[in-house]
Amino acid sequence: MKNTRHTASAALAVLLLVIIGCSKSDDQKEFENQAYSPPEGYTAMSANAQELDQSDPDDWRISPMYQGLLSIVSKAYPNPVFINSTSRIQLNINYITNLSRIEAWVFQTSFQEDGRGPVDSISDSQISEGGVPVINLNPSSFPQNFRGDNLYRILILDQSGNVITYGDIKVEQ
Repeated sequence: MKNTRHTASAALAVLLLVIIGCSKSDDQKEFENQAYSPPEGYTAMSANAQELDQSDPDDWRISPMYQGLLSIVSKAYPNPVFINSTSRIQLNINYITNLSRIEAWVFQTSFQEDGRGPVDSISDSQISEGGVPVINLNPSSFPQNFRGDNLYRILILDQSGNVITYGDIKVEQ
């Protein structure tokens, strides 16, 4: 009886450690709270992926969960982008843990109101260490902008919905 009770206690302790270990860190939760806020400002980029004079330090930071695993080669460019053009984001995959899918989502006021689904995705076959996948953003597929500023928040998520990075782009007519 004593041995069974001891084994059950040990199993419960291991289970609690697994649950705690699988939850998101406070840093990741705070990063995601910031990511799901409405767009505000943007980093201006040329068609050649060169940063211009307008910069938003909040754009295209890597989440705590993916620090050291991924990096941004090129922030969304061009930015601003014309509605009938394509803006691109280039990532560098330094190390793969459990990354099997990358998705780009877009919204303007809140993710719950107008986040309609991924506007681009990168599948498992395109993800490799040292790889530089490109996310293509076509503004003509974005939700209609009711804010009047033509700013959109882009979320880059993994297959489990964890935010990898985020930033804002401006769409010009």
